[in-house]
Amino acid sequence: MELPPLPPLTKTQERALILGLILAGWAFVVAARLFGLQILGHDDFSRLARRQQETFRPIGAPRGSIFDRHGSVLAISSGSHKVVVNPKRIPNKEIAAALLARILGLSGGFGFVAWQHELPVGFALARDLGSEGEILSLGVTPDCRRLGIGRLLLRAVIDEAARRGLPSIVLEVADDNAAARGLYASTGFVAVGRRPRYYRRDGETIDALLLRCPVNDESPSI
Repeated sequence: MELPPLPPLTKTQERALILGLILAGWAFVVAARLFGLQILGHDDFSRLARRQQETFRPIGAPRGSIFDRHGSVLAISSGSHKVVVNPKRIPNKEIAAALLARILGLSGGFGFVAWQHELPVGFALARDLGSEGEILSLGVTPDCRRLGIGRLLLRAVIDEAARRGLPSIVLEVADDNAAARGLYASTGFVAVGRRPRYYRRDGETIDALLLRCPVNDESPSI
């Protein structure tokens, strides 16, 4: 049994059919483009994004030694290893840049950066005071804490202090920072002083503890 032929399309139906085909073709092109960007080109675009977010800039040349009128050395320049900034984790880049500039401008400064899968995950900045070393700042990104990275950075600073012949290292830590105090205590740091109301946080003042660790062959292993 033969089916009756379909009636011819009206002009309105023809226009609707053509418009539907155009929209379907456009949707297919968009879907193919999204598939290429999200699936096929994901790795390439991820690498491009990382290159745009991370900028490596050389740090200026040493300022040279400073002498008094008798020719005795007052201060010397010391190379800094590497400083890395992750812009996604810095709420105020201007303040962070100013603080880093102040630290790097100090004579005898040195530091270390911890890396994981080509990304910086921690850092330590320290200073050679001549008579002993001082840890100015040590931090690890939140998602990489409790993995031993802070301990490795601390070990690197202590080893560098030993290489420089420094007898001890000092640092300051907030009295309520139990995690940091536990790390430092396990590596040989002991409290030798207190600075009342040294830190300000959320409208409150917190004491700072001054800790010191001897740098010698008897220092606890880290």
